[in-house]
Amino acid sequence: MATRFDKAQIFDGFDPKTVYQMVPVGDSRRMTVITEEEECTIIVDPPQVARMQSFVFTTPLLEVPREFRASVTPRNRISFDVFGQGKGNTTIFLVDRKGKAFAALLVSVKEKITKKVALCLLSDRRRNCPFTASEIAPMFTATARTFRQQANIELIQVGGIFPVTVTADLGDPIVADKPSTRAAILGATPQQAILADFVVFYSWDITSLTRPAIVGINQGFDCYVEKQPSSFENSITTAHEIGHGLGLSHSGAKTLMAGDGNARSSVLQQFEIDTINQTDS
Repeated sequence: MATRFDKAQIFDGFDPKTVYQMVPVGDSRRMTVITEEEECTIIVDPPQVARMQSFVFTTPLLEVPREFRASVTPRNRISFDVFGQGKGNTTIFLVDRKGKAFAALLVSVKEKITKKVALCLLSDRRRNCPFTASEIAPMFTATARTFRQQANIELIQVGGIFPVTVTADLGDPIVADKPSTRAAILGATPQQAILADFVVFYSWDITSLTRPAIVGINQGFDCYVEKQPSSFENSITTAHEIGHGLGLSHSGAKTLMAGDGNARSSVLQQFEIDTINQTDS
């Protein structure tokens, strides 16, 4: 293989397809460069946005690596932290001995964005919420970690976990985007939860007027998540619906925003990270 960037942890704002790395202001992300038969020079340009630090290499170098430039000997492996000095964009280039760049890592240094989220256990006059508060807490922790690590968006839980009991019969499944159903749910929701940026209602089976086979739905402010077999699925659905609330559409890839019926992961792509956090511009 050719000399290249290498990344062990991909759930921290790294997109391998575009060779892109999000870095929070005042924080760092680990990166590695592997050389083959020829040496290379790693250059940060422009240098005002991010710097390299905490170098570790497998064989000795000919000179001490610096914050914005490091020469790497052949058949070596050098790891370093990319530290975000200030918001903006820069590029880390791999340059050959003739001074020609043959690989590039796009680096976006972003400030933190904070969003408040209210978590609610939804019941009606006939049904109790199938979720428990003890189930939701670790699920939300995983959801918050997804956005914090990959996009530097901090999701802060408002208050405790709110019980929301609607006096009407919401049906089974709940048609979550039916105007009267939505109005009844929001009308029963405590004001403290309503004042959050997003409110997530955990419930039994849900459906939609336009898409019947769903496990979650977002209506801008309010999100609905139905009970699924595993906490991982419930956490992914929560994050997916909040992603819609942040402005993301469905994706065709196996990522967090994969469309209905497709396998999902917790990965955000470059254009999604840059859509929901534009503080680098």
